[in-house]
Amino acid sequence: MTPVLTIDLNADLGEQTAESHDDELMQYVTSANIACGGHAGDRDSMKRTLELALKYGVAAGAHPGYPDRQNFGRTTLAISPAELRTSLTEQIQTLREIATQVGIRIGHVKPHGALYHDMNSQEKIARLIADVVRAIDPSMALVAQASSASLAIYRQCGLTAIAEAFADRRYEPTGKLRDRSLPDALLAPQEAAAQALGIALYQRVTTTGGTLPIAADTLCLHSDTPRAASIAKSIRTALEQNGVHLQKFTR
Repeated sequence: MTPVLTIDLNADLGEQTAESHDDELMQYVTSANIACGGHAGDRDSMKRTLELALKYGVAAGAHPGYPDRQNFGRTTLAISPAELRTSLTEQIQTLREIATQVGIRIGHVKPHGALYHDMNSQEKIARLIADVVRAIDPSMALVAQASSASLAIYRQCGLTAIAEAFADRRYEPTGKLRDRSLPDALLAPQEAAAQALGIALYQRVTTTGGTLPIAADTLCLHSDTPRAASIAKSIRTALEQNGVHLQKFTR
């Protein structure tokens, strides 16, 4: 008998890239991480994306990054802790302000790009982000990569931590994502669907050198990945056909 399981499917949205198809993606995901002015996004894009989330009943979260639009937040920025704290606070608070106007709650925070990877590998960054979230609204959950030390740090800080795995990216045997510049780093729709199923049903992922155990509460796909909407549809269809219920973040 197929087990009855639930998992969240999230996407990074509101990033205003040429490849983004937010309206279409929002129909398949259960949670949206919304760019809030650091690596991408402005007040208009935040409002549009929040309105889409409200329309489709999708959980809305903040997707802050290093304030570095030139590199799309994908490069570690030489910035002081105080400057980073101020920037993250401003990004999240701006999104929350607009969300109040739209009539939707910001329930989680997922850092973007280099900041996400830095918090997963550097305790000081993880604790700084935890401090920012606690100061703004400690009921917001924090999303971090499955098996990373930051998950335990956030729980120690009294925050809800959400373990995330990636459906549309190739994994290395170390558990890190394959660099985007390398071959086969990005998965095609059917490959992504198979990877999502492996994670949801069996808590494992096929890497470039074998298999890796991975336990996740949420699966991520990126709106700027080629054929993102097709990937989202394939993932959702495969999960639902195999008895996995898609459900947005809950505390």
